[in-house]
Amino acid sequence: MNYVRQGVVDYATAKWLLLGAIPAIVVGAVAAHAVPTTLLTLAFGVGLLALGAFLVLHDSPEECVPGEGEGAFLEEKNAGRGETTIETADGESFTYETCWRPPGIGLATVGGFITGLISAGLPEITTTQLIVRCRLPPRVAIATSVFVLAVAALAGAAVHALAATSVWYVVAWSIPGVLIGGTVGTRVGKYVPSEIMEPVLGVVFGIVGVIVLGSELLV
Repeated sequence: MNYVRQGVVDYATAKWLLLGAIPAIVVGAVAAHAVPTTLLTLAFGVGLLALGAFLVLHDSPEECVPGEGEGAFLEEKNAGRGETTIETADGESFTYETCWRPPGIGLATVGGFITGLISAGLPEITTTQLIVRCRLPPRVAIATSVFVLAVAALAGAAVHALAATSVWYVVAWSIPGVLIGGTVGTRVGKYVPSEIMEPVLGVVFGIVGVIVLGSELLV
């Protein structure tokens, strides 16, 4: 059993995701200076809509009939790998089957490459696959996804900073929003039940997808 205290991040899973995300985000950052971004942005918007719809419409583990469909397949792949237990600083405890990690590395690689190209994609793909494939509680999935993004993004940011002139005033304006939003979101997330947070994430992904597509198609 993996046991982690005083945190919500599943570090054991995160380090495997980083194996795919870090090299991919560097490759994506390098490729971003040679690939047109319009097509990539449109593809990302469509992908967000698909991820959002999947989170809203897919069957939760409680609704999956044993021996049928994707739920049984995922449970079989996750079975036999032990359990992970995370106890948070506020006393809440999460216990779940340790995830089957090889597919996660592949998905993190795809998300990292997309993030290197257009600075988005890794957290959305990581959060979705941790909830849907690994059956992690949304609070743990989100925290783990943010941790993976924070570490991997440093590598991508370094490549972009060396290859182009950064717009530092935009960076300066963004930092307070990220800090405030991350702090408030973390605190609010403690009180939102998993069965509500999952479809809410899907709706948020869908809204962002519409905004991304609208910003490209309506300009």
